[in-house]
Amino acid sequence: MSFRRLAGERLAAWLLLVLWPCVRAGVEQPPSGEAPRLHLVTFMNRAHRLFAILQVSAEAHGLHPQVLGSGANCWWPEGLGAKINALRNFVFSRGVDGEDVVLFMDAFDSMVFGGEEDILAGLQEMEKLHKARIFFNAELVCYPPLDGLCEDYPPSPTPLRHLNSGLMIGRAWAWRELLKEPVPEVIEGGDQAWYQRQFRRANGAGLLELDRECRLLCAISDEVEDFAVLAEDGRMVRRDKGYRPPVVHWPGTGHWTRWPSGQLSATSHLIDTFRRIYPDAARRLVDNWNLELQLGAAQDVDLYDGAGIWPVMIAVLCVQCNVFGTGQRECRFFDGYFSERCAAISLLAMTGFVLSSLACFHDIQVRRGKMGPISLNLSRVLPKPSDFSV
Repeated sequence: MSFRRLAGERLAAWLLLVLWPCVRAGVEQPPSGEAPRLHLVTFMNRAHRLFAILQVSAEAHGLHPQVLGSGANCWWPEGLGAKINALRNFVFSRGVDGEDVVLFMDAFDSMVFGGEEDILAGLQEMEKLHKARIFFNAELVCYPPLDGLCEDYPPSPTPLRHLNSGLMIGRAWAWRELLKEPVPEVIEGGDQAWYQRQFRRANGAGLLELDRECRLLCAISDEVEDFAVLAEDGRMVRRDKGYRPPVVHWPGTGHWTRWPSGQLSATSHLIDTFRRIYPDAARRLVDNWNLELQLGAAQDVDLYDGAGIWPVMIAVLCVQCNVFGTGQRECRFFDGYFSERCAAISLLAMTGFVLSSLACFHDIQVRRGKMGPISLNLSRVLPKPSDFSV
């Protein structure tokens, strides 16, 4: 080896030794050996009161959701390509290291039941079990029912068989591999259809997998409400296996409005769970009725803020469902004029109709001179002053 070549190699090694700290500082990488961080993110283009469920439950476990997509022009479901792109922008941001864990949760129908340590340990266990890197919660039904998405779906040891994109978790480097390029803002079937296609194409490739057993991510709905239940310590527990998922989602019927028999107010499985664990927060944030007008950016007019006047809502739904025949989902609880909730309203309406008809008939007869006006002789009813004498 020549002297000149040896000197050049020594100079290069010296420059690398001197400049390497500056290079690493510019990349913002954590010190070697630092544990991966958990980033909890959600998507919400407009504020909604049900976000309080995720916010309160996350804060109770030391987590603070980062909201993506505020003000985005999007809609459910086809317009949710923006939701995918917002997540993509986040995982490629400078504040996220490759080994960090990114957990995405739907903003309005999800709850946190465990802290960062619990979630990270759950992910490590899932990675070892399935040799995959990104995990989705699984649900009973396949949505959207588009060609090529639901046929010959991979089998499952539980009723939870199909991908749902309401809960997703994985390492940042894996997210970057999945989301290499931006997606169209408008996608047929929405963001879940896009994730379904990626899952079906990559099935068995070691990147995407479903949590079909509720070990880490769990989806609960009417059809499988007994699959996982709320334990006395406030954790969701899978009945048969004892798994305690730290993150739970109520898709579809899990968050749809329901009217339990014998109850005058509306609720949902999601709201019931939140109310049992956080009763004070539920009373202040989701149970009250609030009527207000938002007039531009500077004016709010509060019309009512207080306890729910549920008989009014019941009367409205009885009329909508039985008189006008609207097809809204809640009508299954108000089916028939003499159903559990509409019977009293119907009897009251019938009584009013009969009395008003009799009054009209009497008025017509009076005008024709066939009947005298109805009078009430109060002297026969009210007591005389002498009756009160001592």
